[in-house]
Amino acid sequence: MNNRTTRPWAAIKVGPGCRTGPGIGWHVVAGKGPVRQPGPTWRTRRRGATIVEATIAMAISIAVLAGVTQLVALTSNQWRVSQLRTTAAREAGNLMEDLMSRPWPDITAENLATVEPSDWCRQTLPDARIRVELNSEGEGDEIKRIGIQVDWSNASGDRAEPVRLVAWRSHDEEPEP
Repeated sequence: MNNRTTRPWAAIKVGPGCRTGPGIGWHVVAGKGPVRQPGPTWRTRRRGATIVEATIAMAISIAVLAGVTQLVALTSNQWRVSQLRTTAAREAGNLMEDLMSRPWPDITAENLATVEPSDWCRQTLPDARIRVELNSEGEGDEIKRIGIQVDWSNASGDRAEPVRLVAWRSHDEEPEP
């Protein structure tokens, strides 16, 4: 074995005009061998994140969090609006089913003017209102057009877009024996 393989600093001259050793950033101290020199290569090797990088990462995280929060709030609001519209549609459907099951002579404008929202509708829809319209069509009032409109107050206090349901009912004629 020669000295170059066991002691890589053996080829380094010590003294004036000495060469650098096996790599940049090394120097030889007499009697100690090669010593790592705190030179430019040692100082510029960074480990971990700097304050600037950490600040940028935090800013990006905050922006993403703000966007996700807005998205969750918007989704929650849209879900609530859809629940209110579903409630109004069910109320209109239930009322229409009740009106269509009544006998022909009971379907009059006077009887329909007294229709009120159900307790369930009043509890679910804020300031719920139901309006029922009755129009006669055809010859001799043989067909009645029944229109139901359910509306309520939205979160800002304005009237929400109403839910409408329309049905036609013809005169029930009993077949003669």
